[in-house]
This record gives sequence, structure tokens and C-alpha cells, in this order.
Amino acid sequence: MLSSPPKPLAQAAVNNGAIGVRIDLPNHISTVQERVQVLIIGL
Repeated sequence: MLSSPPKPLAQAAVNNGAIGVRIDLPNHISTVQERVQVLIIGL
């Protein structure tokens, strides 16, 4: 399974009005936490 960095998608979602994002991998969660200031749901 290929896994691309989530930051561009998470930031795009926030820029378009998202109040939270769902992120699935621990390393992605920590990366996204550094870049966006919305609720993060980690799976």
C-alpha cells in the first residue's frame, strides 16, 4: 500500500471549511498536528 503524506489534503480540507480531519497512521497524525489547527480523528 502506497502512503502519501497527508498534509496537502488535510490543509486543503481546512482551507475549504473543514472543522476536522480523519487521519489513519500515527506518523501522519503527528505531521498533520503540526500543520493544521482543527480536530483530528485518528484511526
